[in-house]
Amino acid sequence: MKALLGIVLAFGLLATSARAQTGVEELHIDPPVNALNAALITATEAGNPAEFQRLLLTEKVYAPVSEGTYRSLTAARQARDARSQTQVVFPTFRINGSPEMVLFFTSAEDLKAAIGERYWISIPGRQALSLLPPSAPAAVMDGQGHQARFTPDEIRTLLGLPVAAPPSGS
Repeated sequence: MKALLGIVLAFGLLATSARAQTGVEELHIDPPVNALNAALITATEAGNPAEFQRLLLTEKVYAPVSEGTYRSLTAARQARDARSQTQVVFPTFRINGSPEMVLFFTSAEDLKAAIGERYWISIPGRQALSLLPPSAPAAVMDGQGHQARFTPDEIRTLLGLPVAAPPSGS
């Protein structure tokens, strides 16, 4: 088994060396940055959102925040004051003419590529979703065009909260 592994490794090194000498380039596709990003891709391309929704509640998301929110959170962290509370203000954005919504990204790199150098935080998805105003829709995006949009009712369902009943017609 060790000899076979050695032969495979040696052949791989020779093949790499041959490609470098001939100048032939390979198609290289970057793997997803993290588990949440991989699940977002699967959810949007294969129509299987269950794993993405589960990971959204446990993995970190990256979100733009207002300057005031960023400064308050930074001051609280530097003071190491666990009792201080800061209201988190998420700016809203319009995507391709859609209604304004809060954006979350699967990585800091994707956030910076999409919105530039703004104030942002990384936060577990469940916490981020629970900080949204009750009427705010949200989208989770990556840098390759994959996105999952959530209505306020879908967010409440993800968080295990009751969904507001529609007004009854009298």
